[in-house]
Amino acid sequence: MDSATPSSRTSTAYRPDIDGLRAVAITGVVIQHSGLGLGGGFTGVDVFLVISGFLITRLVCQDLESGSFSFARFWERRARRILPASFFLLAVVPLLGACVLLPGDFADLSTSALSQMVMASNIYFWRTMDYFNAAAETKPLLHTWSLAVEEQFYLLYPVMLWAMRRLRKNSMIAWLAAAALVSFGLNLASTFHRPVAAFYLLPTRAWELLVGGILAVGCGRMALRKRSVCEAVSWCGLIAIGLSMVRFDATTPFPGAAACLPVGGAAAVILGNTSRRTTCARLLALPPVVGIGLVSYSWYLWHWPLLAILRYATGADFERWDSRLACVVLSLALAVLSWRRIELPFRSRRIAPSRRSLALTLAASFILLLGVHAGIRATGGWPNRFPAEVLEMIDEQSLAEFPAPTLDEIRADRVPILGDAGVRPIGLLWGDSHALVLRKLFDNLGREYGVGTYSVAREDEPITPSGSRDRNEAVLAFIRRARPRHVFLVSRWSDAFDGLLRHRPQLIDAAEREHRRRAPRDLCDTLAGLGCRVWIMLEVPCQPGGDPYRSQLVLSRVWPEVCRVARTTRDEHEAFTANSRKTILETVPESVGVIDPEATCFDAEGVSIVFHDGKPCYWDDDHLSDAGTRHLLEPLWRPVFKAIAEDE
Repeated sequence: MDSATPSSRTSTAYRPDIDGLRAVAITGVVIQHSGLGLGGGFTGVDVFLVISGFLITRLVCQDLESGSFSFARFWERRARRILPASFFLLAVVPLLGACVLLPGDFADLSTSALSQMVMASNIYFWRTMDYFNAAAETKPLLHTWSLAVEEQFYLLYPVMLWAMRRLRKNSMIAWLAAAALVSFGLNLASTFHRPVAAFYLLPTRAWELLVGGILAVGCGRMALRKRSVCEAVSWCGLIAIGLSMVRFDATTPFPGAAACLPVGGAAAVILGNTSRRTTCARLLALPPVVGIGLVSYSWYLWHWPLLAILRYATGADFERWDSRLACVVLSLALAVLSWRRIELPFRSRRIAPSRRSLALTLAASFILLLGVHAGIRATGGWPNRFPAEVLEMIDEQSLAEFPAPTLDEIRADRVPILGDAGVRPIGLLWGDSHALVLRKLFDNLGREYGVGTYSVAREDEPITPSGSRDRNEAVLAFIRRARPRHVFLVSRWSDAFDGLLRHRPQLIDAAEREHRRRAPRDLCDTLAGLGCRVWIMLEVPCQPGGDPYRSQLVLSRVWPEVCRVARTTRDEHEAFTANSRKTILETVPESVGVIDPEATCFDAEGVSIVFHDGKPCYWDDDHLSDAGTRHLLEPLWRPVFKAIAEDE
């Protein structure tokens, strides 16, 4: 057969090339997630969205055309397709998590599971996690964000198509195109200013699904007739998808305009094979390729939790490629099992044959999962799984003792005082979360030397222009009123100068970089004009692994044969902080006292100190624990407090 007729190819007949396209998408995703290559493999999700938009629109429009459309039947089909395998995953993952996840992380897992159960995991991760952050790599249900996007789309989209059909049958493409343009505009506007929201949320992703919808509605009018044109379009589309997977990586502003490459590529493959069966379609329709496409949903479900838990449990040993490859193979085996034993029986109605039985089965599963995950969350992640000495290591950092003042509290002069509360405070601690971890140390030293210190530090509030302008102005106004004689500036300077999203430095233009470079000098001059002696602490060494680093430190003590932690070297730290260190040391006045943790944070071999007396010195990859602060930073700050007390 050379080709199919346009009528046969544009019907709702099964198209194996689309399952083959699914195989391309899931393979890219799995390879990238496993760290085996393809830095832009995440664009496979965009290909999935186009395919979903095409198939769903084609199905709904056919039923609308024949007069047989039913919202209940549509949502039943979607429920059979998505929920059984998803619920099974949500039942098994906590069993795996209970084996290795520390209490806080186990509770977070259940919170994300609960959000996925109500089709809102994309919103949950938007509020809590940047997809490209190192910490995200150990969140077992992070990948469910895309399922939530599709589920939200499936709730709204059939209503939208039904309304369009009722209003004006012949203008459906125009309506879809208008909606896609609005969504695409939101995507462009958000990618640079609200990149996390642009990545996770339906309004900035809907255009990808709508591109597939436009193809489905207009395939008769857009169908290509010439074989050479079909071949060129389909192969160009497949190449575009491949280029996005090869050329993109975590530094690519995404979705943004960059998403046009995989989205356009997927649309081209679908369009190019709508009226004729090209050589591209024959390749995609090969049985092994189609087989991977058929299990792509279950493979997507299973690959990420296994990789995330492996990363979490093994720490630095995750770098072994054979472990990751074994994880990929295991997830594929589980995907085949899930497809054969869960997906197919529900879709073919061998399980829950009626709508009522399906509703009862899913409702019972929902209630059971709700009880399990709500219970895990309510207990704080079931801490009794671990011995007391492990729990002591976990709870050793006590940030809650010293609340961070809000903007209104600073304006109202309700600022907490560290140290000796019986004297007039002469110091002020100002900075982000790196200043927060010093509060207990400052409180202890202040009590010992009779020094009081105001604390205006707050998480995610840098001192530099990247922070809140209102808060920084409020702090300066408070300094004018309170008149402290010493101001201690502490921040993660590398992020402040090189970009809040360090892995996307191009999101900060040259003018903004220069503005930030001048900021320390300008601030020091302002504070000096207010009669303050300024002290700046450079940042502590940042360890590899992101937020889970603390958990890996603990697990390395529990299972040293399984989990091994990596440690930053002095050379790596100096390279990482070179720009911020140079900026501070070269621009601030000579009167500023500079505290450099590098002097105490490395051992004789030039490797970071991450344990002291059996306790972790780090809370996560870049924040010290109370034990770390006492052991590594107290030797630097004690002489400062002693000198201040003697001057008084």
